[in-house]
Amino acid sequence: MTRERALSLAADPSPPWDFLVVGGGASGLGAAVEAAGRGYR
Repeated sequence: MTRERALSLAADPSPPWDFLVVGGGASGLGAAVEAAGRGYR
């Protein structure tokens, strides 16, 4: 990543994601699949 790209990402007011899954087990996978199916990032 270039310095310019990092600065442009830091200045972007929109959050990089809509949904955060903590944990990668069966429940985390199900939550991630459901969120992706609903259009969340």
